[in-house]
Amino acid sequence: MNLDHGYFMNKKISICLIVVTMTIMATMMYSSSAYAFSWKFPFFDFLRSKHQLAEINKLTPSSIPMVKPPLNVKIGVYVLHVGKYDLQGATYEMDFYLLFECRPACNTLDFEIMNATKVNSLKVRNEEGTLVYRVRAELNKINNLHNYPFDAHTLDIVIEDKHLTSDKIIFEVNPSKTALDSQLNVVGFDLSHDWRATVNNHYYETFQRISPRYTFSIDIQRPMLAGFLKGILPALIIIFCNFLALFIRIDHITQRLGVVTSTLIASVVFHLNLTNSIPPLGHITYADTFMFINYISLFSVFIEVIMTMYFMDSKHKNIARISNKISIWIIPLLWLLLQIFCWFDYNPRKSIVESSDLQHPTSTKIDYTRSPLSID
Repeated sequence: MNLDHGYFMNKKISICLIVVTMTIMATMMYSSSAYAFSWKFPFFDFLRSKHQLAEINKLTPSSIPMVKPPLNVKIGVYVLHVGKYDLQGATYEMDFYLLFECRPACNTLDFEIMNATKVNSLKVRNEEGTLVYRVRAELNKINNLHNYPFDAHTLDIVIEDKHLTSDKIIFEVNPSKTALDSQLNVVGFDLSHDWRATVNNHYYETFQRISPRYTFSIDIQRPMLAGFLKGILPALIIIFCNFLALFIRIDHITQRLGVVTSTLIASVVFHLNLTNSIPPLGHITYADTFMFINYISLFSVFIEVIMTMYFMDSKHKNIARISNKISIWIIPLLWLLLQIFCWFDYNPRKSIVESSDLQHPTSTKIDYTRSPLSID
């Protein structure tokens, strides 16, 4: 009797342990979101499916995150006026209309002109996703003075959004709303009849931020005749007067020396005055190279005069005459060859080389065509 009682007690304990173990395992499978125990039994598959269904039922339309599409903005520029281009400060003023077409519609845009030191803007239209601003801005741009006084420059308007990055706003060029006013001109420069507009992404390493950037550009170039008359002709007159001194008879060597020294001083003064209108540069310009070749010729004539005086004083007039005849041909010819090489090396007629931003592979280049634009 005692043995039967012990047998039934052990059997009950074993059954209870099995039930408790299965309950614990089922609870772990049911409560674990990672389903660490991948048991291949129908019972646990049923529990797993029931758990997933319960999680799905908890989701509501309000709890599902909605991805907002980026704002698409087409940009147009209508330039009314360009002020005097200041070479010293590399600054210029622009008066223009700035047109935005937003999809979806927007009531305002917090834009920023990146190359402006001072901006005055006024919203003149706001209707159905179209914004029009009248902008007057003081802008700056790095000078391109390698070919001075035959210099050419690119005037830019660079626009970014102050807050939105490239994943929230997309810029596009709007060629139908971009043009130059028919009476537009720039004092002292010839204005090209073409414009360019590009869009690319600009990365700010410090802020880990990528912003879309719209750049509108027009080209200006100093007239060739004006550059020649103001920058080259006076120097040519000086150097020709210096060469004419070689034709003065060696018996009047003192007068020849006076002409040579006067032309040398005049060249230095003219060069200083010529470069006074441009800022200090880290490179030489065409005008600097032109004047440097002039200095070589001027010093050559000066040395020839000194040698002639030496031979005259030492009673070697024949050597002085031979030296003078050779110098009359060699020095001007050398000057001419160097100037021709300098002209083709700088090639002031070549087109403006664009900056790396305008050559971005994702940029869109559009040639200027006259198109009607309604502002009123």
